[in-house]
Amino acid sequence: MDPASHRVTMVFVAPRVQLEVLDWGDPTRTPIVFLAGLGDTGHAFDHFAARFRDAFRPIAITRRGFGASSRPDSGYDSATRSHDILSVLDSLGISRAVLVGHSIAGDELSHFAVAYPDRVIALVYLEAYSYGSDAPGEFPPYPAQSEPPPMTRADSASVQSVMAYWPRRFEYEPVEADVRAVCQFGPTGRLELLPAPNESGRVYEGTNRSEYARVKAPALAIYAPHASLQDLFPGAAGFDEPNRVAALRVLTAQQEYETRQMTRFQTEMRQGVVITMPGATHYLHYRHADAVEGSMRTFLRGLVLGPGGG
Repeated sequence: MDPASHRVTMVFVAPRVQLEVLDWGDPTRTPIVFLAGLGDTGHAFDHFAARFRDAFRPIAITRRGFGASSRPDSGYDSATRSHDILSVLDSLGISRAVLVGHSIAGDELSHFAVAYPDRVIALVYLEAYSYGSDAPGEFPPYPAQSEPPPMTRADSASVQSVMAYWPRRFEYEPVEADVRAVCQFGPTGRLELLPAPNESGRVYEGTNRSEYARVKAPALAIYAPHASLQDLFPGAAGFDEPNRVAALRVLTAQQEYETRQMTRFQTEMRQGVVITMPGATHYLHYRHADAVEGSMRTFLRGLVLGPGGG
């Protein structure tokens, strides 16, 4: 049972293609639409989106190819995924919205804002980089000692045991409804597939380099740059010397990539604001929800809420 206090509907965005849409809010309030990272569903925002019910109408969309949404054979390029968002807004009678995207959803934010500028109030990029031709390329080999602990039979016994294992592998505490959506569990409740079949590869291949310079809307980017070896490899204190050297090479490459991305956003985005949270995790809206929420409200104050609002 999904514990979140939202309504769940299926919205047709194309013939035989439906998207799962989660809607928390009052239709008289400003819509704020949450788009999940690659591999996740709208349920990744079950807890975070609900924080905004006081002043907004939170909505989350599960993109095609994932969770309860349809898995068509095509339509995973940036243009089609952006048009899917437009179709959802049209179906809900929403003329303009704030769009919030995590990770690869930054591709959808940028493309949507360029293609449909009149439908955007503001954009919020949560650890959302420009992919496509801006992807990091091939990194140095990862240290062997960085491998996550293998999942045991006990770890896969139930949803609850998978939830307990999750932070050891992915270093963040998951949302149960999202775990249920992205994993495949058998009739006895045991995990069968992690992840469940999805279209991550097609989405990644379909991304384009974000055209920040063409985005007219105000945009906030919150990044979690890796400030230390432990940020990237939490177990680095136990690495032997060869693995530590390998880890430092990866850290250097990662930091160079992050710096390029943040600089490009700050330089090219017309109304761009950058906030950094060094040492935070990629899922910063999970472990650092208070800080992320506060930064978003400060940014949106005046744009949406009016002076002193929210």
